[in-house]
Amino acid sequence: MVTSYFTNDTLEFLSRYSHIPKVSISHEFDNIHSFIINNHEGMTKIVEHLIIDHKYRNIAMIKGPETNDEANIRFEAYCQVLKKHKIPLDDQIILEGNFLPESGEKGINDLHKSQKLDSIEALVCANDETAVSAINRLIELGYKVPEDIAVTGFDDNMGMDNLSPPLTTVRQPFEKMMKSSYETLIDLINQKESPMVHSTP
Repeated sequence: MVTSYFTNDTLEFLSRYSHIPKVSISHEFDNIHSFIINNHEGMTKIVEHLIIDHKYRNIAMIKGPETNDEANIRFEAYCQVLKKHKIPLDDQIILEGNFLPESGEKGINDLHKSQKLDSIEALVCANDETAVSAINRLIELGYKVPEDIAVTGFDDNMGMDNLSPPLTTVRQPFEKMMKSSYETLIDLINQKESPMVHSTP
């Protein structure tokens, strides 16, 4: 399945080099060997952690861009976990985002304006940048994280382990994916067969 995140110009550019061995990391393309993370499993685990380990029920989410397959999979997992635990979806605490820091600040401002913020127990963010921005805005508004509102991210980007308060996030195995993609590229150059899609837990 070709991801809709890329423009036709990008896909046309890739098609010019169809004869050259290549791999894709994080995005799945037709006819290109792709290395992707199991976004569904990662998001499922972090939302279940909030529900099972912390007993949270009122869990908001700031989504990623609708044009991004990974963002859509993460949101779908969030919805499925809430349904599994018989927690109704509340459209008023599900907010649009774009993976950029501005999404976090805007999401908190929207929750504050709609007077939903005080009822939120936890906030699930589609990625780390959104989560960090949301935490900063919560602190500006006088909330304690995670005491008042727990916040989670996704990706575990470089520097996330130095945050205060620490960010609960899902780690993408970037080093493992890079190593595996390099090995696959060598195999392709040597005309060895390899699976088209490699999914990493």
